[in-house]
Amino acid sequence: MGTIQVDGKPEFAVTDEKGQVFVNVEDKSGLMALDPNKLEVKSRWPLAPCEEPTGLSIGDCFPVAATS
Repeated sequence: MGTIQVDGKPEFAVTDEKGQVFVNVEDKSGLMALDPNKLEVKSRWPLAPCEEPTGLSIGDCFPVAATS
């Protein structure tokens, strides 16, 4: 149990169920990957020009086939 220091205002968090947690940082317009076991930020990605992104979801992608 512990705390991970992040800059900004984290809003939502989701897990990939493989050991990573992703969090959107609303006021910094960014996304972070966190390692909850090491209590550290693994990666940061800017979402600019998006302003104050809200909501976060992870899901499986399914291919869609179109037929005519």
